[in-house]
Parts: sequence; structure tokens; C-alpha cells
Amino acid sequence: MLTVQCLDCGVVIQRDVRRWLVDGNQRGCRNCRAYSRVVENAKAIEAQGFKVLSTDKFKRNHRVYTIKCKKCGLAFEQLDCNLRRWIKNGAKCPGCLNKSLPLNAIRIRKARTEAGVTYSELSEKVGYSASRVKSIANNIGYSEEVAEFIADAAEKIAKEKQ
Repeated sequence: MLTVQCLDCGVVIQRDVRRWLVDGNQRGCRNCRAYSRVVENAKAIEAQGFKVLSTDKFKRNHRVYTIKCKKCGLAFEQLDCNLRRWIKNGAKCPGCLNKSLPLNAIRIRKARTEAGVTYSELSEKVGYSASRVKSIANNIGYSEEVAEFIADAAEKIAKEKQ
């Protein structure tokens, strides 16, 4: 085994001599290879008309891309395992895709993704169950008055977090 430091990113790794000291080493540093994939994906997302806000979160060993729609301003998340398929199928924003999505549902989703407000945190604040809050954010079982109340509370929590 060799202890090798990458000249590009500076990470120190242990590598097998047979895999490192060969002509035409295609593997290189794992850290650089992973980062180059993230950069490629971010460029592909931005080519579709979106803005990449964050790539540093993970869910179940998958990188989470936080993406903002330039048309409606909604920030939403995509996992890296679904990213290529999402782009191939037209890369649509969930807010723009569902034209009938009410303004209050968009406000709840926006507070959730941009400020990190969770459904359970919001449910404790408003006195409804987390599943009810999630249903209203997804336009299921929609009540205008309740949705407006929850959206106001979500924006208030988002302001407190920032």
C-alpha cells in the first residue's frame, strides 16, 4: 500500500501500488472524481434553466441537490440517483409542473426547502399533524383558510431561522 497525496485537492489516501503506479491510471483520486461528477451534474442542471443552491447534503448515501426554479422561485431537492432521469425527462419544476398548485402550498414548500423547516416542526407550531401539513403542501385535502394559516406560520419560522 502507498500513502498518496492528491496534488489537485490535497486529500491523503491509501492506494494499492498495482492500481496506482500503472501507465494511463484512469482512477486517480476518489475525492476529485466524485467532485468532478458533482460539477458536471450542476452544469447540466443549470443548462436546463435552474440554479443549484447546495450539493453538500446526503440522504441514504445519495447526494442531494437543492435546486431553485428561476421562473417561480421554488427551491426543491433532487437525489443524484434520479438526476439523470429527471434531466432526460425534461427537468420540470414541481411548482411549475402543477399549474394548479395554490399559492399557500408554494409558500409552505418554499419555507421548507429554503429555510429547512420540517413538516413535524411546522405541525407542532400550528397544531395539525405532520401528515396533514404535508398533504396541504402537496395540494391534497386542501382547505384555503388552514393552508393560509400554515403558510404564514411556515414563513414566520423561516424568518426566525434566518
